[in-house]
Amino acid sequence: MSHSVRPGPIALAAGLLISAIVVFVAAALIALELSSGDRILPGVRILGLPVGGLTLEQAAAMLSPRSASILEQPIELHAGARQWATTPRMLGARLDPLELASAAYAVGHTGAPLARIRQQLRTLQADTEVPITSTADGAAIDLLLARIVRDVDRAPRAAVLDLAEDGTIIFQASEPGEALDQSIARSMLNQALESGTPDVELPTHPLAPPITSEQVADAHQQLVRMLGDTTPIQLSAADKTWTIERSELLSMLTLHAPTPTSVASVEVHDEPLQAIVQRAAHEVDQDPRDARFTLSTGQLNVLRSSQEGRAINQPGGIELLKSRIEAGERTVALYPPHASTSAPGDASQRGSPW
Repeated sequence: MSHSVRPGPIALAAGLLISAIVVFVAAALIALELSSGDRILPGVRILGLPVGGLTLEQAAAMLSPRSASILEQPIELHAGARQWATTPRMLGARLDPLELASAAYAVGHTGAPLARIRQQLRTLQADTEVPITSTADGAAIDLLLARIVRDVDRAPRAAVLDLAEDGTIIFQASEPGEALDQSIARSMLNQALESGTPDVELPTHPLAPPITSEQVADAHQQLVRMLGDTTPIQLSAADKTWTIERSELLSMLTLHAPTPTSVASVEVHDEPLQAIVQRAAHEVDQDPRDARFTLSTGQLNVLRSSQEGRAINQPGGIELLKSRIEAGERTVALYPPHASTSAPGDASQRGSPW
């Protein structure tokens, strides 16, 4: 024989309480639905304004000044010290008050029944802020970016080093360029429109010149040393002197232009130096010569006096002349490093180190 178990008084009371709550909530929701059939649900906010209990027309009228203010809010754009001003309206953003009011009204009034109930419950529990989505006009952003690019973008300037026919040294230092990162700038503009950011620092990046000042600096200094003084170069050897005029000096030089991977250089050609030293040697070099005497009636007579030998060391003279020209000196003495291999008389009578 089985016995049925009746619920206790506590369980019965709890069940009754839950049932009462459900009935109350349902009644409240039904009343809310009926009372706000043509009005925005209480607790709904948009653009930070409470629009609950208002009709579409009333909400649109309330939102109109706020939306206009947002669209006219200035946005300052910066790239270093440069600055541009715009507004969301100028960028094509739209905040139609009636569309905003319709978005607020849709909360708890549209969608599946269960979804509407959940939204209505949330509005009863706490304020509900309606999210705003507004897209700017892509063409307007393109126009603004194009204007900024014109102001910001600067092509790099390559260093210039050239030598004119008259010996004028043409030098121009390099300058880096700059370019706007347009894709990142576009994203930052869109984000500023969404978040209401009033200041935006636009990203730029430097552009390296193809030829830098460092690549021509040494050659430039060398040209200045060699050509800065316009007076001729004076050469001397023994009692002879020669002059290298500026035009002749220029014909000895070649300026090799730099490339993106190499530096500029100045070459002093050996061939014209060799010709100068050979000409000097032809005039200066002499063989040693012994004196000749005769003895007549007990008296010594000199028939030919002795002569010391001298010879310019031509390879050494070329190197010496080249180094002096590169150093910018204007007087050069061709001192050879060795003496003539033969001389008159004994060692004590040999010629000078020419």
